[in-house]
Formats: sequence, structure tokens, C-alpha cells
Amino acid sequence: MFKTVRNRLWAFDAEWIPDPVAGRLLYDLPDEAPDCDVLRHMWREGGETDEDPTPYLKTVVCRIVSVAAVERLVSGGNMSSEVENGKMHLQNYLEERDRLKTRI
Repeated sequence: MFKTVRNRLWAFDAEWIPDPVAGRLLYDLPDEAPDCDVLRHMWREGGETDEDPTPYLKTVVCRIVSVAAVERLVSGGNMSSEVENGKMHLQNYLEERDRLKTRI
């Protein structure tokens, strides 16, 4: 429960998904293994059950796909709100992944 709310308030959120590249490295899977097979392996190792076939995986084996921030600002009795949204696009991620793989 909030007791007070200041004139300026920021809230952040990040979304992430399992990263097949991390799965390949962690479980020593071949580079040519399809992403869907790597994800299945990661969930199996992460404790999948019939009730929960896609369990929560540790953040370290995931990649961030979006970050959002909302600012609430009260100034002189007036309230304004701004929303900023940033997203890593898949194409940029793949290009960066390929660039990093050449350095390994």
C-alpha cells in the first residue's frame, strides 16, 4: 500500500522471453538445432509438468524484448502523463547475436 505519492512518479516494466542462444550454450546443443527444440529442452530442464509445460525460466537464460516506462508528473496542480516505450526488434537482436557469435 502506498502512503504517499510524490509529484513525480515513474513506473517501469520489462518483458523477456527464453533465449534459444542461451539454451544452446547452457545445454551444449548444436548451433543448427531448431529454436523450438531448444526451447522444449530448456522448459524440460526448467521443470516442465503436464500442468505447466512452459515453466518460468531464470532471467539469466532469457532476453529482454521490451522495456516501458510511464511517468506521472504533477506541476502547479496540473497533471500530465507521458509514455515512453522502447523495444528491441528481433532483426536487431539477430544481427547482434550473429556479430557476437563471430567473436566467440
